[in-house]
Amino acid sequence: MRTVHFCTVAMLSIVSSVVHADDRATAEQLLTAYEKTEARLKSFHIECVTKEWDGEMPQGDAEKDTLVASRVQKTTIFHHDFRWRIALVDQLTPKSVATPTAPRLSGIEYRYDNFLGAKQGLHVQWASNDANEPPVLDFVGVRLFGAPAGDGHDRYLNSFDFVLGRTPCDAREYLWTLMSEATSLELSPDAKLVAGHKTRVLKSTGRFGEHKVWLDPEFGFLPRQVVVSKQSGHLFNAIQLGVEQDPSARVPAAARARLQARGMTIQPKYTIEKSESRFENIQLAKSEDRFVITGFDYIQEQTFKFADRVEQKKLKTEYRVQIVDFQPDVWPSKAFETTVTIPNGTPVSSAEPGQSFVWMNGGIE
Repeated sequence: MRTVHFCTVAMLSIVSSVVHADDRATAEQLLTAYEKTEARLKSFHIECVTKEWDGEMPQGDAEKDTLVASRVQKTTIFHHDFRWRIALVDQLTPKSVATPTAPRLSGIEYRYDNFLGAKQGLHVQWASNDANEPPVLDFVGVRLFGAPAGDGHDRYLNSFDFVLGRTPCDAREYLWTLMSEATSLELSPDAKLVAGHKTRVLKSTGRFGEHKVWLDPEFGFLPRQVVVSKQSGHLFNAIQLGVEQDPSARVPAAARARLQARGMTIQPKYTIEKSESRFENIQLAKSEDRFVITGFDYIQEQTFKFADRVEQKKLKTEYRVQIVDFQPDVWPSKAFETTVTIPNGTPVSSAEPGQSFVWMNGGIE
């Protein structure tokens, strides 16, 4: 009798492992479908507005929400072949006023293009107290990164990164890769409704924490919802949760001495105990036979432990697309040119020692 019982348990264990393996294989196929949908976004022009709030989020009309926002940013992105132009414009809000003299507008433009006979990035930073379009510049700085630096557009994507398949604080890993390579990957047997849309639910657990996604088969398996939960031992980019961080250790001794001489303090030691990120109200669209994320709300809640207190931090980001198209042949002829006016003779700093350039007639000399 014991032998029969043992064989029954063994058989059930084998069947269970086969079913689990099949579920994982199916889950990986769904993630591959998600990846293929994103891979189709090879050329695009997208314009969007991102708003951020600290703490509790307002529940009111759009104008009032903007007034209490900690940040409002307009983003324009053109991408085709190897070329990129990313224009970021930050608008000063009443809550974000640091000093009475703070610029009303500031921005960054990044271009990856052919400059001086080589593919390299160009960084343009500007600020203005003039809210008109185009603004009158009070400050402008131009820097050429150099061909060895490669394409650095990733550092300028901010919230748009999620549109291309990355979630914050995951060391810029693509979501499908991170989940496919996780220690465990589960597929819910039942479809779940999210805002009236049937989705397939996947959950993974690995070194970057637990990731749960609701993928929509009718929109290229793009996500309708994402939840990322991290606890002690999980990675938060390069930081391990539960391990005390010392910001002063990353500041050179000479710089620490200068700060102390000015009466300035460095951020105290802290430990991130847990973090939860949620992507909700995700809006998907089909344009020119391509699927794309056109809006979402991102909420991040974290628990910070200091020597004398525990703090709960909350951030909400609202991302909304205003323009999206995938046809380079109808884009403006100057789509990849810098839109902010740079005065002739403006110095252009260089990553190459001993080299210096100037901006002249829309180019570098």
